[in-house]
Amino acid sequence: MRFTDLQMGEEFELDGESYRKIGPLMATSLTSGKQQLVRRSSTVTPLGDRPQAAKGGQTITTTAFKTALENYHAEIERLVDALTQPSNSEQLMSQLSALKDDLYRELGID
Repeated sequence: MRFTDLQMGEEFELDGESYRKIGPLMATSLTSGKQQLVRRSSTVTPLGDRPQAAKGGQTITTTAFKTALENYHAEIERLVDALTQPSNSEQLMSQLSALKDDLYRELGID
C-alpha cells in the first residue's frame, strides 16, 4: 500500500520502523517521537485494524472526532461560565455554539 492511501492518524511500518501519519507527507516515529517526511510513493504496511467507512460515508475517525469535539466544546462552556461575569457568559456561550455549528457545516457532519 502507498503512504497516500493511509488515513490521517493511521499507524504503519516503513523500513522496519513504526510511524503514525500526521500529515499528507509527514509521519511521527512511534518510538522516538521524531517527525519525518515520507514520499507519497513510499510502500508502507498498515499496523492494526484499518478504519472502516461508516453509515453516511463518514469514517469511524470522523465519528471519534465529533465526539471529541463535543466533549471539548462542553468543557469550554464550563470554563467560560466559571471565568466570566454572568452578563458576558451568555453571549460567549452563544458564539461558541455558533462556531461549533459552523465547523460541523464545513466538515459536512451533523
